[in-house]
Amino acid sequence: RIYLSAMKSPVQLQDLVSDHQFEMWLSKFLEMEHIPHYLNQFLRTSPSVQQLCQYIATSTLEQKLPKFLTASRVDDYHFEWQHKLKKFSFLQQQRLEHKLETWIASFI
Repeated sequence: RIYLSAMKSPVQLQDLVSDHQFEMWLSKFLEMEHIPHYLNQFLRTSPSVQQLCQYIATSTLEQKLPKFLTASRVDDYHFEWQHKLKKFSFLQQQRLEHKLETWIASFI
């Protein structure tokens, strides 16, 4: 009845149900036997939740970690081994950041 009423009018849910009633319904809903298990499974397997966690992890790492290996030109090096070392270090940094992002996303 509430749903049908809400579909016919521009009122919002907060106009139809008080915060206290909503809290009571939500607590009763969560007390149902399979709901917490279902929500847990859904949050663990949902691609959209995984993408959100990956985004949070990536943006956090980009903001908090300094870019200690900045990209520079090959001309800056006097020897080929310096360029190879810099390239190897940069690849390792990318792998480390990817592993951190994946771990943080799975942790969230």
